[in-house]
Amino acid sequence: MVEDFEKNQIIVDKNVVTYHSLKYFIVELNDKLRPDLFIKYDVILIDIKEEELVSYVVKQIRTHLNPRIYLMPIFLLSTTDFHEVVINELTDGALPSINHLDSIETKVLDIQANIERINHPKVLSFEAQMINRTLNLMYTRNKKVLNPLPYFHSGIGYYYPELSINFNHRDENGALKILDMAEQEGLFQSEFYERVYVCNSCNGGFLNYREVCPKCNSSDSVSQDLVHHFPCAYVGPIEDFQNTIDDQLDCPKCNKTLRHIGVDYDKPSVLYTCNSCHHRFQDYYTKAKCTTCSTENDVEHLVPFSIKRYIMTKKGENVAINGYINIEKQLETLSGTVTIDIFKVLLQYEIQRLHNIGYSSNIGYVHLEHAAVVAGILGLEKQKSLMNDLVQMLRSNLNPSDFVSFYNSSTILFSFVNTEFKDAQGIISEMKELSERLLTKSFEKVRIEIRTDVTALNVSSKVETAINHMVFPLAKM
Repeated sequence: MVEDFEKNQIIVDKNVVTYHSLKYFIVELNDKLRPDLFIKYDVILIDIKEEELVSYVVKQIRTHLNPRIYLMPIFLLSTTDFHEVVINELTDGALPSINHLDSIETKVLDIQANIERINHPKVLSFEAQMINRTLNLMYTRNKKVLNPLPYFHSGIGYYYPELSINFNHRDENGALKILDMAEQEGLFQSEFYERVYVCNSCNGGFLNYREVCPKCNSSDSVSQDLVHHFPCAYVGPIEDFQNTIDDQLDCPKCNKTLRHIGVDYDKPSVLYTCNSCHHRFQDYYTKAKCTTCSTENDVEHLVPFSIKRYIMTKKGENVAINGYINIEKQLETLSGTVTIDIFKVLLQYEIQRLHNIGYSSNIGYVHLEHAAVVAGILGLEKQKSLMNDLVQMLRSNLNPSDFVSFYNSSTILFSFVNTEFKDAQGIISEMKELSERLLTKSFEKVRIEIRTDVTALNVSSKVETAINHMVFPLAKM
């Protein structure tokens, strides 16, 4: 049955709602969930009131392998306030009924426009997949900050929704390792938030801290004050001073009555007695028992992890669009290149030299628009070999004093030391032609697009600014 709400131009056919150019699919309580079929629609509306079931539906969509599905706009067709982190952070909003579709239309179109800008490379590692999925979700929602959220259902106690959703309870510490990798690659900047300690056996974060007997590790013990009698210097547990007649304390050594604490006696410490092995001790051991795998951890052997707040960088935004394929570290070892950090140091030296010597220096770049596609076709080793050939070919156009670096897997940076700006433009133009010739020959069925630019250096140039001026506009294309 098809219903047509003429006033709002809303057409309803069972679970499918059409409004203007968008198709919405309504997920209801008794529906059999088939996320693969969602690709035919633009938006998912969840019309379920039970928090656990809503969370399940959201997880099935956000963990789907197809980016067209895991990036889909999801809205709640409900006025219910949910407290579940997964629901609140991984859905795009709520509306009371389908008569309010106009209130979310602009947001949906904005998300769709961002999705269309994203390339989805065939990546070579699980870590790269997770980084891409996280950056994709953040970019399509115009989100710049990844905050750690305290979460009872998280294996480590904190949750990064866009990333942690892909991990099961026992493996969530893997999310922290991937975020560290992304930070090292320059995709995020971080701010310290908290430190957590996890089990050294299973990396579980739910630990029961206990005071245990140093002899048998039992936590079943009782404590009593240790009493020091000043006149005769006797020291013993308070039970040695107690009698069965009254509440007075009598010294078992000299039989004198202890009347005033601080004058006749003091209580310098506490004595523990283990109810399991009857061992007496003053200093107990602290153990952390993992509630997941039951391992007894010495607290000094717990595994520490830093919980951080992550801010996406311009490079991260660029990678969100063009894809992360996790080969920058391998490319740094190519003959004829230096690491990006060394490139920046050498560039700073070059700017300092401009203060004293009157000549021109420039930097340029060659950007391979479809490097991610090339990586997916070739695989890591073959792409590294191709990039090595490309670097050696481009290097032949440079002076021995010029230096080369990979900014990322798509972008190669060059210095043009003691070179006029027009000459540098001519060299970079020739580099573009050589690169297109090599790549077109290697990939007849792949459309190769190469971007180049040159920026002149001067005594007031800042290294990061000079590089950013060339590279980061790519993120807006």
